[in-house]
Amino acid sequence: MKIHLLSDLHIEHFPDLAQFQDMYKERYGNELLENNNQANVLVLAGDIGNVKKVGYQQFLVKASALYEHVIIVGGNHEFYGNEYFECMAKMKEICKEVGENVHFLDKSKVEIVDSETKEVYVFVGAILWSNIPEESQLYVESAMNDYRLIKIKESGADSATLLRTKHTVQMFKEESEYIKQEIEKAKINQQKVIVVSHNAPLNRGVSAPQFETVDNGSTRSLNYAFATDLSSIMDDHVIAWLFGHTHYSSLQKFNNTIVASNQLGYLRGFSKEENSYKVDWILDTNNLNLASIPKFVPYPPKSQTQTTNASGASSSETVNSNSSSNPSKFSNILSFFKK
Repeated sequence: MKIHLLSDLHIEHFPDLAQFQDMYKERYGNELLENNNQANVLVLAGDIGNVKKVGYQQFLVKASALYEHVIIVGGNHEFYGNEYFECMAKMKEICKEVGENVHFLDKSKVEIVDSETKEVYVFVGAILWSNIPEESQLYVESAMNDYRLIKIKESGADSATLLRTKHTVQMFKEESEYIKQEIEKAKINQQKVIVVSHNAPLNRGVSAPQFETVDNGSTRSLNYAFATDLSSIMDDHVIAWLFGHTHYSSLQKFNNTIVASNQLGYLRGFSKEENSYKVDWILDTNNLNLASIPKFVPYPPKSQTQTTNASGASSSETVNSNSSSNPSKFSNILSFFKK
């Protein structure tokens, strides 16, 4: 099975898909999805677009026609300007209308059979809001647009109120528990699992180095809004965990689980040279060269001095695709993902 991974397209910044494609083609030489390297599954790890704008459904229609299966989870930006539960229902409705091969995952799963090997892969998905510690919640609420632009109508309430960390932390607990349970079921059934989430499942190697090496209170607090360490539920049955949200494409492994993202980010907000997004990022489940992927390296103990290299990244085996210190090394690591 060949999986094409994308996230953080932010089509909502354009009036329609055509204008998004015009700028994408200007940067990358072809339209998005024009060259998919014969991948049969497309994974969309959130922040695709706003459900109230036409570009969201236009993109899914295009994707549905090009891939055997499209796996999609919501991101935080889909909910901007919307009520949470209404928006979630609308995303599910749109995906259902587009086609039976479009699978929207919200604490849910879909089993897909590899057409070549006939092996069953269980795709388990959710947004996976982050587990924000109580002492960081007020800062996160003041710093993240999520808590100004998303409303939520609680059960029994007369009207919707602004989303708060108490809501997203509770969602995280429910989502992470669901994912854990599905991994346990797959383990019993001897099935391989691919988890898809918007937020990151590790707390290191998933964001730009400047956000992971600066250890001040505000940066540390804000990082909680993007990632939560769920390495404890990754076992050999989880062959990959695919995510987005950080606008920083990365590749690493925890034990035998590939943890990866391929995030476009804001088309108007970066130069082509600065962004590590790969047009033809492919994960071939029948050709996983785990030996070539850098291992996850946890943060050192507080008492240990952490050295940094010239680019500001911590000295470790973790290689991130935005690191400019050795681009050829990262290119070699990614080569096995390509057709």
